[in-house]
Amino acid sequence: MWSAVQAGQRIHKYVLEQKLGEGGMAEVWRARHTELDKLVAIKRLSPRLSADPEFEQRFLMEGRRQARLRHPNIVPVIDCISEGSDKYLVMEYVEGESLEAALKLAGGPLPPQRAIYIAWEVAGALAHAHRQNLIHRDVKPANILLDREGRSYLADFGIALMLGDQRVTRGGVAVGTVHYMSP
Repeated sequence: MWSAVQAGQRIHKYVLEQKLGEGGMAEVWRARHTELDKLVAIKRLSPRLSADPEFEQRFLMEGRRQARLRHPNIVPVIDCISEGSDKYLVMEYVEGESLEAALKLAGGPLPPQRAIYIAWEVAGALAHAHRQNLIHRDVKPANILLDREGRSYLADFGIALMLGDQRVTRGGVAVGTVHYMSP
């Protein structure tokens, strides 16, 4: 179990409001900037992984890579925070839901026009990342966010690969979400 952070806790200039999700490597919180009164999303590296230099390096590389990407359909990283052994990435907050949640709510496929529009926007985000020599490697409904105006955003570049960079992944180790990996 992770060391507890909770709603109301202050992280630098941000106050945590609500946990949005948790995975094996990180948890994501909605937070508010105390001076700007602006909502953000804060991704916290799992404390058990922050003790591992490889995972800490991967987390910081994720922030750097995603912060360099300027595209209307990519969630921008706006800050990186280290407090003790805890590592955080601060991102723009997308008010809405994930494509995964939208599909569950719909009880099946989305209307074709809506699905095409989402695919078009995500393909544009991926094309932009590819032009920057960055391969996402974990495109799945949980990593596509849909805002209240109907726009789509690609998120979570945690296992992205920058062409030409030294690989952090060990040989023979698969990374990604098995159900969404190509065969």
